[in-house]
Amino acid sequence: MSASEFYDRATATTEFLEHGLGANLSDVASGVATTAFQSDEADERERRSSALYAAGTIMERAAWLAIGNWIGYFESARVASDGEREFFQEYADAIPPESLPDVLRDVRNYLANREESSDADFLRNFNGGFRLKEPMVAWYPCFQAMLTVSEMLSGAAITTFFRFLQNGDEGIFKEYEPKPEAVMDALRAEGDPDYVFINRRSQESVLAGFIRYTEYLSAMDGLFPLVQATDLNTDPSEIPARIVDRDLLLILQSQVRWRYPSDEYVFDRFSAVLFAFVRLAQRQFDSHRSLAVQWQADRTVAEILNFSQRFFFPFTPHNTEEGQADPQDADARRARVIAMDKRIQEIRAEEDGQQFLTR
Repeated sequence: MSASEFYDRATATTEFLEHGLGANLSDVASGVATTAFQSDEADERERRSSALYAAGTIMERAAWLAIGNWIGYFESARVASDGEREFFQEYADAIPPESLPDVLRDVRNYLANREESSDADFLRNFNGGFRLKEPMVAWYPCFQAMLTVSEMLSGAAITTFFRFLQNGDEGIFKEYEPKPEAVMDALRAEGDPDYVFINRRSQESVLAGFIRYTEYLSAMDGLFPLVQATDLNTDPSEIPARIVDRDLLLILQSQVRWRYPSDEYVFDRFSAVLFAFVRLAQRQFDSHRSLAVQWQADRTVAEILNFSQRFFFPFTPHNTEEGQADPQDADARRARVIAMDKRIQEIRAEEDGQQFLTR
């Protein structure tokens, strides 16, 4: 009897689809699309932006299901409802495959296909270049933690923030001073299904979403702590499997990156929100000097940018003052890539051995 036989995939799949991240993403897609198309205030550009966000959310939910099925964590299930597929197909042409992480391309192409096809066949052939013959039971705890942490991305406030990155006007933050009380109200409004759309132009709701975003980054850093090159022998043969497996799982997290648009203005929008948050925080610390809290804005900005780069990759790599990448960091990255390739070969060899032993 293998360890995987003690694991109830049916329960995990039901939990994901009906109560967990999968259900949350379905609710976000439905809520964003419905409120946008029912509102008299939204123009055609905003409706299209909302539709694309809803389509991206449908695609991400399907990707989570496919990845979980691939590693043996989920059972086979419906990738999307008939209505979701029809909705996605209407806007699929505005989501070019080349703009997506590798994990999402097969999902996008499958959902965009108007021909009759089987969800079970799609899941069975997912990630065909690297098929797993045995469930990756050792990955389950980390994958489950990824699902739990990623539920933070489906909240009302953080959805407002990501939608601002896709279709916002950074100019609204140049003169307006957000009110701390209104930001707190936005943070408390997570349970209001209409909040995402009603407050879409509110600077306070965008800032509340940015705060939730930083909480997500912090949670991800706890799940995938960065191992410094100075703490790690860069010989790939010396990197522990537990670290390499986390690197492999972090690649699977890339399906959330569709939230960052590929247009040239995304960094301007991101920067506008980031520095509005810094100004708001600085005012609050200055007004409560009696607490003797030490806070450095420049370090906060650096950490947020570093975390954003690690978990979303929207920005170019940081360079040294000479304009060249740090050789030590580059060597460490190369070692980690080599180690991942080696680990994949080990997994394949282990699976071949299992197949041989069970014949």
